Amino acid sequence: MGLKKLFCGIFNCDAFKAHDTLLTGVDGKVVAVASDLGGVDAKVQSIIDNPPTVDLGDLPAKVAALGVMLTSLLHLTPMTIWLNVPSGAQNDEILVPVMVHTDLLQELKTFGLNMHFDPVFFELIGFEKGTLTQNWNTVDGNATSPGELTLGGFPGAEDAIVDDVKGSLIVVRLKVLAASGKSDISIDGYVDDIAEFLPCPSLATFSVK
Repeated sequence: MGLKKLFCGIFNCDAFKAHDTLLTGVDGKVVAVASDLGGVDAKVQSIIDNPPTVDLGDLPAKVAALGVMLTSLLHLTPMTIWLNVPSGAQNDEILVPVMVHTDLLQELKTFGLNMHFDPVFFELIGFEKGTLTQNWNTVDGNATSPGELTLGGFPGAEDAIVDDVKGSLIVVRLKVLAASGKSDISIDGYVDDIAEFLPCPSLATFSVK
């Protein structure tokens, strides 16, 4: 009887309701219904052979979230930075966003870097906030010399980037001066919360249409 009570305490005992004799535990709780013990033994064996499924609730989601955290912790996907450089014709204004792929465990609340371009090929027009920094207090740059820029930004109290996302930090607006040819634009000197981002330097090539 101990085996029967054990399984009836764990599993749903609807299978026993065809019988009409109550089996109760020490607390008076009904644990099985049986009129013939042979029938109960057969049904217990059936449960052993075909156990019911166990509801694990949101365990799979928690395991998946843990896997994402471990991947970020081990940096299996490095925090990356790169330039999206479009093509353009002479006198066109082009937008050059500084793109990043952030880390789930790395809070990004301030950044700084340098950009380099050929001042014979391009003219600096200005700067815009990126897709990830629209709500930041300050995102800006300045020219330290022709073709040499210092870029940076910092958010308000609640606008740090704290998720695994892709987007731009800052957009540099350049005017194309050259009538033909190709020219490289590069970034390096990463500081603050992007100091460990790769590659460094990051380079992209612009082609005149």
